[in-house]
Amino acid sequence: LNAELGKLYNTIQTAITTLNTHSISLINAKLILYSKPIANKKPLVFSNIYFTLKKLNKESEDPQNYLNNNNILFTSANQDINFTDGIHKISFKRLVLQNAKNIILDSCTIVALPTRESKNSFQIHFKKLALIGVDFKALYQSNHIKADSVYCQFPIIDLNFNTSNVDSNVNRGIPDAAKILKVFAGNIDVGFLGVTNAEIQLKVRGKTRQNNIQTGKINFEIKNLKINPDSAKLISMTSFDMVIKGYQLYNKDSTSVFSFDSVRFANN
Repeated sequence: LNAELGKLYNTIQTAITTLNTHSISLINAKLILYSKPIANKKPLVFSNIYFTLKKLNKESEDPQNYLNNNNILFTSANQDINFTDGIHKISFKRLVLQNAKNIILDSCTIVALPTRESKNSFQIHFKKLALIGVDFKALYQSNHIKADSVYCQFPIIDLNFNTSNVDSNVNRGIPDAAKILKVFAGNIDVGFLGVTNAEIQLKVRGKTRQNNIQTGKINFEIKNLKINPDSAKLISMTSFDMVIKGYQLYNKDSTSVFSFDSVRFANN
C-alpha cells in the first residue's frame, strides 16, 4: 500500500520532468499504473483527478524538486481503489495533497483482505486522516512511511486475527501485540501520532474459541514512533499516553465480561 502511493508520486514527478513546460493543469483526469506483467494482476486505477502546477521554469535547474518547491493543488474525490498486490484496498470521499508534503483524507477506509498464509485481515475507517510532512521518496524507494506527524479522527478499527497457525503449545489467550504489528504494520517512522475517539474491535479465531476485545472511545498520543517488522526491536517510542473509555473484555466462553468506565496507560 505504501509503495503504491510512492509509485504514484514518483510517476507524477517523472512526467513533469519529461514534459518540461511552464505549467500543468489536469481536469478530471485518470491515472492507470501497471506493475510488472503478472497473470491476473489488475492495474491500479486512480480517477477524478484535478491537478494544477505553475511556474515550473523557475525550477528547471533542479527538476526533481518541482513538487517540493511549488504551491500545487492536487485533489481527488469518491474513489474506490484496489491496489496491485490484490490484498489492500482504499476508498475515500476526498483527498487533498498540500505542497507535496501533506496528505488529507476525508471519510477514508483502508482494507487488507485475508491472505492464504495468515488469514488475518483488517478494516479501518477514518472520519479524517492527515499525514503531515510525508517523505514520498522513502515511500517509493523503501516502502517506508516517514512523516513529521499523523492525525486520525474517529477511526473505527476492525482486526481479525487467526491463530490456527500458532504452535499449539503456546498460550492461546489474547494474541501478542508484537505479532499483530508484524502482520499489519509496515516500516513506520512518525514524529507524532495523535488519535481521537477511536473504536477497536479485535476478533480472534483459531482451532478453539478465543477472546474478543471491544473498546469504547480511545484517545492516545505517541511521540517518535518507530516500527520495523524486520528488526529485533519491533517497536520504539519516546512517550505514550492512552485513555480508553468503555473497555470490555469477554472470556473464551463469554460467561464473564471485564469492563472499565475508563483506563489509562502511560509510557511503560
